[in-house]
Amino acid sequence: MVCDYCSALQQKELIVFQDDQLAILFHPQPALKGHLLVIPKEHCPILEQVSHDVVASMFVHANKASLLLFEQLEAKGVNLLIQNGISAGQKTPHTAIEVIPRFFHDGLELSWDTKTLTEEDMNLMENKLKEEAENIILPVENAPQQKNEESLPLAMPEENYLIKHLRRIP
Repeated sequence: MVCDYCSALQQKELIVFQDDQLAILFHPQPALKGHLLVIPKEHCPILEQVSHDVVASMFVHANKASLLLFEQLEAKGVNLLIQNGISAGQKTPHTAIEVIPRFFHDGLELSWDTKTLTEEDMNLMENKLKEEAENIILPVENAPQQKNEESLPLAMPEENYLIKHLRRIP
């Protein structure tokens, strides 16, 4: 069975942009107008299965998709959301960065109740994670090529982006 995102790619539906590694799609069930997905073309159910260079390219393109939403839809903010695994709310078994444009009073709530930990629990968790983090050895992969970064037709001159960015700061 083909996942919904792979099916959209195969049928060339909802595609805003694609290159050899990834695609930007309109979300088939958007939270708000302009809700986009940045997905690897290779079917990878969870983020840990995606190569580091594709993950890097996904974030570069999510950033550029954000700029597109600011410029074309006049979004006032953007949420980047990754739901990685069923317990994290992932509904489609395909890694995705959701790029959700935000508008004042748009009615979309992305909040949760905070949990309080005891000092002892916090110290135990901190020590355990720090100890394991020291053992992480990340392989160095080739960084995404410059052409991937500039291939998305959303790129704007740096000066223009900075000026426009300053205008939207409240």
